[in-house]
Amino acid sequence: MERSNWLPSPQFLHLNMACTPLAETFGPSIYLVGSALERRDFRDVDVRAILDDDDFDRRFPLAGTSPSHDVGWSLLCAALSLYLSDRSGLPVDFQFQRMTNANAKYAGRRHALGLFRAKPATPQPAAPVEKWGEPRRYRSDDRDLAGRDDDLVVSQGGNGDWYVTIVKHGEKTGPSVRLTTSGTRPEFSGVPAAMAKLYRALGARSTGDLGDSTE
Repeated sequence: MERSNWLPSPQFLHLNMACTPLAETFGPSIYLVGSALERRDFRDVDVRAILDDDDFDRRFPLAGTSPSHDVGWSLLCAALSLYLSDRSGLPVDFQFQRMTNANAKYAGRRHALGLFRAKPATPQPAAPVEKWGEPRRYRSDDRDLAGRDDDLVVSQGGNGDWYVTIVKHGEKTGPSVRLTTSGTRPEFSGVPAAMAKLYRALGARSTGDLGDSTE
């Protein structure tokens, strides 16, 4: 069986946990890439935050074709490299990348990092915490047509992968399509982030903007 990476297990756990606040800040777009995924004798540990093009350009307006020319990019990459190295005990090289550039230039595997969800220490009724394992539904806008009353169901497994199902309204289960968050094919690297956005949007259905799944 192919190894997901060649990092020692304790250090990988520390790295994964240290990436949690980065994923919370920049979105579920933090990846382990490079030689640590391919071979035992890796030199350093490459961690990348692959941002949507608009988000990258907004954060680093001077990056252009050479991000190192943007002092903000250089400062954040250096600071986060030191932070992740200190927390994990690994020689981490952290960089922000623009999604279009990353997909065009780097075709290797990617392993998602930092996708833990912490349970709050105390109840917060005014701001309910997202339950990422809970299936969320969108009832078809064609539900008034015969035979078209279906639900789109999106859920996340314990391994962080996404599952998408189409079922008749009110049914619990059905055949699912799994969207992996580790080892994502480069041409579909933006899909896990898009699924996370859809999952959050479905959690806002009580605002009346989305199809009502309770009718």
